[in-house]
Amino acid sequence: LGWPVAILQDLPGPKLRVGRLATEPLHLRRFDTITLTTKPTTARGKIPVSYPDLPRAVKKGDEIFLADGSIKIEVLRARGGEVQGRVLNGGDLTSGKGVNLPRFRIRVPAITKDDVEHLKFGLENDVDIVAVSFVQKVEDVRAARKIAENLGQRVFVVAKIEKREAVQDLEAIVQESDG
Repeated sequence: LGWPVAILQDLPGPKLRVGRLATEPLHLRRFDTITLTTKPTTARGKIPVSYPDLPRAVKKGDEIFLADGSIKIEVLRARGGEVQGRVLNGGDLTSGKGVNLPRFRIRVPAITKDDVEHLKFGLENDVDIVAVSFVQKVEDVRAARKIAENLGQRVFVVAKIEKREAVQDLEAIVQESDG
């Protein structure tokens, strides 16, 4: 049609994920008691997660969201490498779905090693816009821009505000990002 179209690359960022489940989908019903474990497992009723500090990051009464928030778990107890919880909102869970701890800051960089590789691929294939997921501070936006500059390119950077911590640095993030 002769219309210019921008290509946007959405970097996945540091997302905590559910590991490989023993059965798929795992149907979780309201008030089910489940166990989240930091180790790979094929045990029925145990859900592996990719965050080794999970048991230290939560306490009784905290909430954990699975599958982009569609499944809500209340922490009953945390010990060793496991967290026991009660399902408040159920649903079907599959391997690879996201894990969210809304009240806690997860200390991981916004741009992961995988993101660097994704960004290189995107720039080699002429993306116009890069969306940085889970931005927490202005340095996250600067890091994406610097990677592109090191590859000899200038890129339009969109900061995705998905973490509470970003609000504390929001003015600087808005000033540094292109969108």
